[in-house]
Amino acid sequence: MTRQEVFSWCKQQYNTEPEYPWNDWNVVLRHTDNQKWYGLIMEVGRDKLGLPGDGEVD
Repeated sequence: MTRQEVFSWCKQQYNTEPEYPWNDWNVVLRHTDNQKWYGLIMEVGRDKLGLPGDGEVD
């Protein structure tokens, strides 16, 4: 599932849009009524997750 597919599903299900509070590629998804986070999509280095290869993954 791509980021865009997640965002589309959240828009349809919860009527929320992704927010970029850190002015980078990391995304927060918030409830519209209380502004609490219900989702976070971050870029993380593969080495931090024990995955083979170089670079970052969502």
